[in-house]
Amino acid sequence: MYKHLILLDKPAGITSRNAVEIVKNAVGAKKAGHAGTLDINVSGVLIIALDEARKAMPVLMNLDKAYIGVMHIHSDKEREVIEKYASTFVGEIEQLPPKKSAVARVIRKRRVYEFKILGMKGRDVEFFVKCQAGTYIRKLIHDLGQKMGCGAHMKRLRRVAVNGFKIEETVSMEDVKKGKGIIKLEDVAERLNVNMVFVDKNIAYKIKNGMPIYIDKVKIKRYSKENKYTFIYDSSGIIALGIIKSNKLLPDRVFNV
Repeated sequence: MYKHLILLDKPAGITSRNAVEIVKNAVGAKKAGHAGTLDINVSGVLIIALDEARKAMPVLMNLDKAYIGVMHIHSDKEREVIEKYASTFVGEIEQLPPKKSAVARVIRKRRVYEFKILGMKGRDVEFFVKCQAGTYIRKLIHDLGQKMGCGAHMKRLRRVAVNGFKIEETVSMEDVKKGKGIIKLEDVAERLNVNMVFVDKNIAYKIKNGMPIYIDKVKIKRYSKENKYTFIYDSSGIIALGIIKSNKLLPDRVFNV
């Protein structure tokens, strides 16, 4: 049974769902899902979880993203002016999701870590954005245009990183069809800022049966109170995704391995 992921360079022109189906069929997985939708005309890093690895989605869905794109401004502006207004969107912002989005249209807060202007060619402006998961870049560009008083829309967008996973690490659809790019969940988990604990075989048996465990019975490798989820390992690798609450480790999703 698969407990693996693929870092795909999704091409523009297909939906994220279609990309998942192509990958699933190419590698012979029974089920697959993606962590963070890319619009049909947006390319770049798309994390695809195969079979059991889908149980890690609560962690994978909340990873920060980075993009490079081109926006078109509707009247001439100096670069310094655009940079000035772009800087006002760095920090916590409020966004109303687009009408065509799959989430409820209520104002929500998101954090933009960086918003840089990389270059200009006429009214086409190349930009870089690093932001919290769930930030709508198209809406960000629209709001920037409104704030500048000239209007703006996004022409092109490419996701160049998800958390620490960069576009240079991705594989193409053709690579996947050749059996390349399949990564163990454990290799990805090592690079995530997620709690990690190790248990012996006796405790592992209890975890696999959904039993809560006192935290003093496990070996903590990495822990922060800011993190909700914890990867639980035994000698075979990751066996569950859990939550530490008070002094107990509560299994949330058990991997069938």
